[in-house]
Amino acid sequence: IKIISSILADINVLRPHEAVESVTKIDYAALKAKGINYIVFDKDNTLTIQDSFQYYNEDIKNSVLQAQKTFGEKNIAILSNRVSSFFTNLLLEKPHVLSQCLEKLGLHHVKANKKKPFNGEDVLAYFNLTPKQYGEICIVGDRLMTDILLGRWTGMYTIYCNPIDRKTDLWNVKPLRKIEDYILYSKFNIKLH
Repeated sequence: IKIISSILADINVLRPHEAVESVTKIDYAALKAKGINYIVFDKDNTLTIQDSFQYYNEDIKNSVLQAQKTFGEKNIAILSNRVSSFFTNLLLEKPHVLSQCLEKLGLHHVKANKKKPFNGEDVLAYFNLTPKQYGEICIVGDRLMTDILLGRWTGMYTIYCNPIDRKTDLWNVKPLRKIEDYILYSKFNIKLH
C-alpha cells in the first residue's frame, strides 16, 4: 500500500536520474565527479540473468571491475531481493553457499532485513553511513518499483538499466514489468533499445 500511495501521490518517485541500455554504459568517473562514493547494484537482470551467479557477459564484468577501480572494492555491493530470499532456507543448512556464489562475481552482498524498496537502512549499515550520506550512494537496477523507488525514497542517485533478459523474469515480475515499461516510455519518455 505504501508503494502504491507513494506512486499515486507523485509518479516521479519512479523517475531515474539516469537511464542506460546496460551497466556497460555507466560513466563511473562522471558519477565520482557528482559526489558519488558508493555503488549498489541489483543482481538479477542487471549483472546476471535471473538466479545466476555468473556475469551475463565479459563487458558487464569489466564494467563492474571499472566501478571497483573508481570507487574501491569495499564501496561496491549487491543488493538483491532474490539473493536474500532465494537462499534463506539453504543458508540455514549451508551458510557458506551464498558467499561462494558471490565470490564468483567478486562482490559483497548487503544483508537486508527487508526487501527493496524498504531496505535503505540496510544499505547505510553495510557501508557504515548515516542518513545524511544517502546522496553519496548510487543504486543501479532494472526495476522502477524496487531499485529506483528505493533510491528516490532515500535520496540516493538512481540509474535504471534495461533488463538483460525479460524471458527470465519471475512470474510475479512480468505484469509489473509491463506497468514499469508504460511509465518509462509514456510518462517519462525514456526509450532504451
